Amino acid sequence: MGFSGETLFKEISFSVDEKDKIGIIGVNGAGKTTLIKLLLGLENSEINPATNERGTISKKSNLKVGYLAQNTQLNKENTVFNELMTVFNNLLEDYNRMQEINFLLTVDLDNFDKLMEELGEVSERYERHEGYSIEYKIKQILNGLNIPESLWTMKIGNLSGGQNSRVALAKILLEEPDLLILDEPLACLDLTSIEWLEKIVKRL
Repeated sequence: MGFSGETLFKEISFSVDEKDKIGIIGVNGAGKTTLIKLLLGLENSEINPATNERGTISKKSNLKVGYLAQNTQLNKENTVFNELMTVFNNLLEDYNRMQEINFLLTVDLDNFDKLMEELGEVSERYERHEGYSIEYKIKQILNGLNIPESLWTMKIGNLSGGQNSRVALAKILLEEPDLLILDEPLACLDLTSIEWLEKIVKRL
């Protein structure tokens, strides 16, 4: 498997199964990040001249992948807390709909039964996905990664690089992906946060 004219890996084959924890170790420039990008389909490997084929990667359908890249992609205009809230946009839509229905129940009596039925469905879905625990989950992750409360209302664009990386990691953890891929995750963390993250990863 090669990239930019350089052979990075030869005859490699491996699988990642549920509950697996795998570390990729190598010196700078060995191709760790490139391998991750190849696995995620963010880069294409070069064609093997012997087989005239590229390396193949298969994954199960609907696999939810969380990827912490070295360069984070966050909305610079959002505050830290609001950026993490975007993880739960679907649930927030349900919450807003419940509020809307509760208002309509007071003014649209002709559709009272229909509205009550919809309210029951939306409420059940909201509770099933732990909508009432959203803020608790966010605060738990923020505290675990030692992101001080003074930063929660600060815009992403005003954070340092290390703070930005912590927020990106917090967001990925809140997304609860099936496969978690972290590229240099410890570079931005202090010892307490590293120990907390190790406990989280062990439970995955």
